[in-house]
Amino acid sequence: MSFRKKSLDKAVDWLSKIGILFMDLETVALLGGVLFATILSIITLKHTDVR
Repeated sequence: MSFRKKSLDKAVDWLSKIGILFMDLETVALLGGVLFATILSIITLKHTDVR
């Protein structure tokens, strides 16, 4: 019984951590996406300039 409750508490703890992580990841993903798009466009522009 206590083991089951402990694992349940662990699962809830993990879920809350994952939830916080995903909230942070949403912001990180947004910034990362903008950064990735910028880098990609710069690389594309450089490649077109070379040609």
